[in-house]
Amino acid sequence: MPQSTDILTLAAQAAQNREKSALVTVIDCSGSTPRKPGARMLVYKDGRIAGSIGGGVVEHKIVSFANKVIEQNYAEMLTYKLTAELAMCCGGQMTFFVEPIMTKPTLLVMGCGHVGKALIECATPLGFEIYAIDDLEENVKAERIPQAQHIINSYEHSALHEIPFGQDTYIVIATREHRLDQELLEFSLQHEHAFIGCIGSQRKASMQIQRLQGKGFAKEAVDKICCPVGLDIAAQTPEEIAVAICAQMIQIRNQALKS
Repeated sequence: MPQSTDILTLAAQAAQNREKSALVTVIDCSGSTPRKPGARMLVYKDGRIAGSIGGGVVEHKIVSFANKVIEQNYAEMLTYKLTAELAMCCGGQMTFFVEPIMTKPTLLVMGCGHVGKALIECATPLGFEIYAIDDLEENVKAERIPQAQHIINSYEHSALHEIPFGQDTYIVIATREHRLDQELLEFSLQHEHAFIGCIGSQRKASMQIQRLQGKGFAKEAVDKICCPVGLDIAAQTPEEIAVAICAQMIQIRNQALKS
């Protein structure tokens, strides 16, 4: 059985690998219990566990509770009286702290011209794992955007499939062409995401909606597209536009944490 220090290493690896999981720690015990304070267990969303907090009914209950914590994405404490509540013969009481393993939200910057570059710089201190995506090599040179953790020098779908789309993926489309924007928007809508925005005018937004509806995209998905992307702060320069976009992403992210 892995030791507590090993469990913490596995938790760090889960965060790095973007594996949804929860760390369970025994924080208090009284009477006869199968494990003592400090015992840890890691519960993965796919059903795997590492370590143990005691086995039997209590562990089964905690695994189920951990899955709830993974879904809600905030920590909780839980106490069980082993005999009275779980019909275990131990007779003691255990308190657990169950915390989700937080992974960085992903930001996909599709188009790394003036606005894309400014967005990458503005979003860097906000905790995003940033992917810089552009088919123009001069736009994605590492020395030009050193803040980006990942660089993809292509808009081809085969290159974009390596991206870890998910419920914490934020997408901003800001390429040099309306045609590219439309293609990337259609591609992105077919993947799970938390936020999707596109640079453009209200007229461009109306045209995008018509095209998407004509191709059978669901109304609820289309309605969530932010175009023009960014909060309305009368932004003019690439740097101001980047601030407006980051503010909107923060708003969406924090609203999700409250829900």
